[in-house]
Amino acid sequence: MTLVPRVAVALIAAGPLALFLAAPAAADPPDVTLAAAVAGSTVTTTLTNDTGADIVCGLGGLRAADDIVNPESVAVFHRSNVAIGPGPREFVFEAVPDGDYLIHWICSENAGPGDEVWGSAPLPETAYAKPATAEPLPVTVRTQACVGSLCLPPGLGL
Repeated sequence: MTLVPRVAVALIAAGPLALFLAAPAAADPPDVTLAAAVAGSTVTTTLTNDTGADIVCGLGGLRAADDIVNPESVAVFHRSNVAIGPGPREFVFEAVPDGDYLIHWICSENAGPGDEVWGSAPLPETAYAKPATAEPLPVTVRTQACVGSLCLPPGLGL
């Protein structure tokens, strides 16, 4: 367990995500994708499931300077073990502190051991033995207007 990063474990630790379907997957890796948008201190992510079947996903935003394989890294915002039907599924994270983030994500077939796993590098390969299908998604949250070290509160931009 010490070899599996705490963040990855947090994203996939609960119930059904630890179990995978026994049936072969009907999707290629590009069939599950992540997009994100930032407005003020709100980060909105959209996982799109084009597999035609239910999947289970987790995602987490880590400070860009953190390393997901470092057991001391902690997600600033996250959702774990979420069932996602075909189509897009939106997740809204409010009051995210200013900073640069990498959103790491992982999805798998729903409810039992199967062979399809999608997500960003590095996947916790000790758990899945699968290569990543995407890179972590970078986002930047800036709610303060700054010039040098002088920053104004949100809403009082320069």
